Amino acid sequence: MPKSGYKKLELTWFNKDKILIWNEKENNYEWIEPNDIRFAEPRILKQKASYGDPNSEYNSETKCWEKSKNKILKEEQNLLIKGDNLLALKSLEDQFTGKIKLIYIDPPFNTGNAFEHYDDGLEHSIWLSLMRDRLMILKKLLSENGIILVHIDQYEHAYLKILMDDTFGRNNFINEIIWKKTNSPKAQSIGLGNQHDIVYVYGKTKEKIKIKPIFSSIDENYKKGFSYDDKDRRGVYQTVALIAGGMQRSPNRKVFEFRGVKAPWLYSAKNLEQFWKEGRIYKTKTGKYRLKKYLSEIKGRQVADIWVDSCVSPMQGSSKEYRKFLTQKPESLIKRIIEMTTLPNDWVLDSFAGSGTTGAVAHKMGRKWIMIEMGKHAETHIIPRMKRVVSGKDSTGITKDVGFNGGGGFRYCVLGKSAIKKDEMGIVEMSVDNGELIEAICKIEGFKLIEQDLFRSSKLHGVINGKRYCHIAENFVTQDYIDDLANEISEDESLVIYAMKNTSGLKLPLNIEVKKMPRDIVKKFKLPSPK
Repeated sequence: MPKSGYKKLELTWFNKDKILIWNEKENNYEWIEPNDIRFAEPRILKQKASYGDPNSEYNSETKCWEKSKNKILKEEQNLLIKGDNLLALKSLEDQFTGKIKLIYIDPPFNTGNAFEHYDDGLEHSIWLSLMRDRLMILKKLLSENGIILVHIDQYEHAYLKILMDDTFGRNNFINEIIWKKTNSPKAQSIGLGNQHDIVYVYGKTKEKIKIKPIFSSIDENYKKGFSYDDKDRRGVYQTVALIAGGMQRSPNRKVFEFRGVKAPWLYSAKNLEQFWKEGRIYKTKTGKYRLKKYLSEIKGRQVADIWVDSCVSPMQGSSKEYRKFLTQKPESLIKRIIEMTTLPNDWVLDSFAGSGTTGAVAHKMGRKWIMIEMGKHAETHIIPRMKRVVSGKDSTGITKDVGFNGGGGFRYCVLGKSAIKKDEMGIVEMSVDNGELIEAICKIEGFKLIEQDLFRSSKLHGVINGKRYCHIAENFVTQDYIDDLANEISEDESLVIYAMKNTSGLKLPLNIEVKKMPRDIVKKFKLPSPK
């Protein structure tokens, strides 16, 4: 047993206790305190466009995206976000905590390439902080039976493994996948060319995880073993033994008589009787009983951790699905990951979206998806690609394999700016107004924004638990203003009014309170309150 004061083994680095954010003004990374408003404030997402029909849902029976008979809430629609993925993930917490079934990320591998102007020690501090901060939020977003897969190479995998253990717990480690990423090893002057990547697999709660068996192209020879066909609706089959023999014999195997034969049967007497009724047991010329095993009944085989088969072959520059994106992964690779970890209509998230492969595959397979991309690739690669997918014009990748013919849609949003700013004199004020102010205050204070079309009949802007409402006022709040709003709620409901300015001596009902903007908003953040 560990002695008193025992501390667990952990990875440490420069400024580990701080958050690393991108400073747009300085064009550099900056370490800040975790409660600094630049990180702690959840940003709004500003919709710039929508493509296809976002008000669609996937019908798992017809295997098609179909227009929904009911209006689908914005938070239930497929989503592409352009912006810093740390802040974008932060903005998703209120709506998606505990909802994401699968997270697949393919982050930058080599910190020397990503941050070439830093020395090696600082490079790794930056990379470790960047990954740790994002992994912490990703863990919150995962459902209890959710799975995260992180794609990495030989340079950073050891550091990543410790980070993953620390974030998700070593007990939630499932396995590591070895993927053959190239047919031609990358040459090194001393030999031992690299030919593979590593994908770490962790669960939110390992006991609740089930990896589904699937077929891969390596199973083609296995399928050829189903060579018999009785020309009935059950299709082709192979025959397998019913009696344990040789190494299969066990003292624990029950021996009993079935159809005149006493033997250590591989199946229970009840199952054997059922097989007999179904006409699946037959007697060979040598007098042995065998069982017909139909290919149509087999859903797949357990996935192993070394992926070298042609089903997940490396991305070639000549491939029709290649988007001239250096680190693009093949759709077949993502298909296997999604197929073995999710069901139709599960949420799939990729916060390092790159060329958009994860979203493209998820959409074709009937999963709901969220992608985040900070760079220009969001508009130069992902939007054109996803437009072709939803329109049915994309015939590349897994399209034919899954029988996808288009349909569905998605929203395209950009990360909103901070709603609170501090000028050179240290004066703190709100930096947005009108609709953005309403949405920002609801986001910061934890209210669910009331649908816009309800604004015509209600002055209430947000709600919590159906009983507590808020109203954001940009104009001067008077007693008449308060009295008018009081008519919007019942006695068992409450209201918070956020005001820029108000008259003194307001008489407030017991179920109404007034908060000043931004004074009462910034109290939770690392910012001085305005005078």
